[in-house]
Amino acid sequence: MGLFDKKYCDICGEKIGFLGNRKLEDGNLCKNCARKLSPFFHERRSSTVEEIRAQLAYREANAEALKDFHPTNIFGSDEKIYLDGEAKKMIVTSAGDWASDNPDLISAEQIIAVETHIEDDKEEIFYTDREGNEKSYDPPRYRHAYAFHVTFKIDSPWFDEISVDLNNGERPEREDDDLYLEWQMRMQELASLIRRWNYTPRPEDMLLGPDAYVLEQRKHQISPIHPEQMAAAEQVVIPEGSWQCFHCRQINQGKFCTECGQPRVTEEA
Repeated sequence: MGLFDKKYCDICGEKIGFLGNRKLEDGNLCKNCARKLSPFFHERRSSTVEEIRAQLAYREANAEALKDFHPTNIFGSDEKIYLDGEAKKMIVTSAGDWASDNPDLISAEQIIAVETHIEDDKEEIFYTDREGNEKSYDPPRYRHAYAFHVTFKIDSPWFDEISVDLNNGERPEREDDDLYLEWQMRMQELASLIRRWNYTPRPEDMLLGPDAYVLEQRKHQISPIHPEQMAAAEQVVIPEGSWQCFHCRQINQGKFCTECGQPRVTEEA
């Protein structure tokens, strides 16, 4: 077959227009069928026609399952994470009308891990001397822009990771900025909610009462705090109306800690 011979989509059978072909391992895919694939899928070129057909069947079933998805929590500024707390499922999409975008419906059982990371995208600030030369300050000065990232490790035949830039377009410039603390709290709240989905209480946990049950949850959800991290946490500026948990150092606003579940306790108590 020559370079300019007519090609047909091995999925829908339609003729593929000029520059519209999406190569598969053993066939061709038109751009319309390619649009129906998961946005988190990146192995098209190494996929067979049958594998693409299987994914498109999954995507049709996914669109049907979304009819029973009812978000209870929303996180993110541009690309958003929607959680259905009752069904323990989530979707990730930047579409205003998420239902029409057919985002992949991820169940709690598919979420292997939740990783959080704060990236400092800093840029050095220079000054111009009397000769017009650009010079570094001594010590160097930087302009900071903090990005809050959440990565989900996923058990799926089509992809194994979903990474989200939570605060795209809303970059705080200082760690003591209210905006920084707000995004930090939201990121920790999101990770805590997801981790709780996959925690199954043991019968003995429930027999010990709610306080012991909460402590058992903490052992499964929160890594031990290193003494150096504890010292750094003491320097955190707490926004007015908020409080810091004495157990895990999470910043909160409600009556209970969003990370470990402990009730609010004042220093006087």
